[in-house]
Amino acid sequence: MSYAVFILGPSGSGKSTLTGCLQQVYKQLHVATTVVNLDAADDSVDKYQPDIDINELIRVEDVMEEFGIG
Repeated sequence: MSYAVFILGPSGSGKSTLTGCLQQVYKQLHVATTVVNLDAADDSVDKYQPDIDINELIRVEDVMEEFGIG
């Protein structure tokens, strides 16, 4: 059986910190995980290491420039 955990919240609420903590705990328990970062504005690579990272496909700066926002 597989499970999924989605961590949602506003900026600065501790999502990256919680993700990093969970990643460490599951690793110590030898539980296989896949961490996915879907936040193109996330720069928290020091807190956790995603297995799949949206930043490899698109950067928030590129979107801001293309649409003239920000």
